[in-house]
Amino acid sequence: MKKTITTCDVCNKEAEVVSVNYPVVFHTEQNEGRACESYISQQKLDICEEYQQKLLMLDGWGAQGYNSYKIKEGK
Repeated sequence: MKKTITTCDVCNKEAEVVSVNYPVVFHTEQNEGRACESYISQQKLDICEEYQQKLLMLDGWGAQGYNSYKIKEGK
């Protein structure tokens, strides 16, 4: 992940961010903005360090496709 200084897509503050592809649950159409049935869409987001700690809650371990995942415990 390459860090750059820009605006965080979550908190809208200028900060050092990383760009990540992250699944987002949408509740509106992306073309017209009308309400619709919820759906998941991968989005490229610029996220500051504070929100990386809040959003990126899944840790992974493994090798060669044999992976384990665990949700991080709260601090």
